Amino acid sequence: MGNEQDSVRELFGDSAFNPETGKLLHDQYRILAKLGQGGMGAVYQAQDCLNLNYVAIKRIMIQSNQKNLMERFRREYRLLRQLHHPNVVKALDFFQEQDTLFLVMEFVEGISLHKLIREHPHSLTLEQQLQIGRQIALAVAALNEANILHRDIKPPNIIVSDNRRDVKLVDLGISKNLEETASLTEHGIVLGTPSYLSPEQVQGESSDRSDIFSLGLTLYQFFLWQPHSPFHQENKLLILRNILQKTVPPLILQIPKNVSKLQHTIYQSLSDILQQALVKKSEASFSPCARIGRRISLAF
Repeated sequence: MGNEQDSVRELFGDSAFNPETGKLLHDQYRILAKLGQGGMGAVYQAQDCLNLNYVAIKRIMIQSNQKNLMERFRREYRLLRQLHHPNVVKALDFFQEQDTLFLVMEFVEGISLHKLIREHPHSLTLEQQLQIGRQIALAVAALNEANILHRDIKPPNIIVSDNRRDVKLVDLGISKNLEETASLTEHGIVLGTPSYLSPEQVQGESSDRSDIFSLGLTLYQFFLWQPHSPFHQENKLLILRNILQKTVPPLILQIPKNVSKLQHTIYQSLSDILQQALVKKSEASFSPCARIGRRISLAF
């Protein structure tokens, strides 16, 4: 956390807008607590004083030479506003105060899939994992069917509710509307988290298959309770080379030997689904995310 705070100071300076507990934003939202902070800004829990609902507020300070960053933030709000899906976080409001932008979203009580995997491994039954996996796939499908490419599907961007029943996909900060001809990203620029990139993203491109590949990596890691993506390395260049060249072993070969016959059948079905999602060749046939979600739901 200390390194993250130092990077924020370096980016924003000590005078960066830093709401304190109890501060009222936009004459409507009272800050309750900081939920997280990273190199681009921070996220706070707040209460909407008009309806007393809890909300999450994502804030980012924009400098004069960061017009693309400002437009990405605005676009994230527009994209979220047009979506109405139970597994995609809702956008509620957007406003600017001086040189700081604020995106208000529904507050989701829970933990990230990343934290669930790392801190609570094997805490769910296979049936519970299937229910969560199906919701993740359907959330990605909802985006893609709306011609939105998320481009950063990974466990930290998936929130699992405290009761472990519901899922919310978050953070459309680098998403892309496939219907827009103008792009905020220069050709050849790699966006996303290295360990979860698709092969075409490594090469500076993206397509409607990119999210499916990243979804496959996320589900593969989740069902095996692995702390990292199967392509993880300490060196970024090795990660990118793995994505382009390494074949992920079928999930069925990684499961414990003592599973029941029924569980083995389920894992075999999941393995087949994920192997199809993780095909590297761009001309290969991919199953749409919605189909992956349906097949996961039918696997049990």
